[in-house]
Amino acid sequence: MSELLDHVTTLPDQLNCNQCNAYRGEKPQNLAKHIALVHSMLDLFLQNHNLVQAKRKEVMARPKKIVIGDTCPGKIIHHSFLFTKVFSLYCI
Repeated sequence: MSELLDHVTTLPDQLNCNQCNAYRGEKPQNLAKHIALVHSMLDLFLQNHNLVQAKRKEVMARPKKIVIGDTCPGKIIHHSFLFTKVFSLYCI
């Protein structure tokens, strides 16, 4: 998405599509999505092998989220009074 937003910042009007003049977004992020999907700019970025690899590496480096369901880990794992109080605030 940052590459799309970078492209939008180079446009004279960051809310109006200069390719079709039929789209006007409320914010630059909406125009970026319009250009990516309607005018196939996303396809151009996906053809850039180095960019795709860099994005893949970035995503894989992020910590993995674990779904724990309705059970709060603070009530199970941490038995100290302080941790139970802190985690119970988040589990209510």
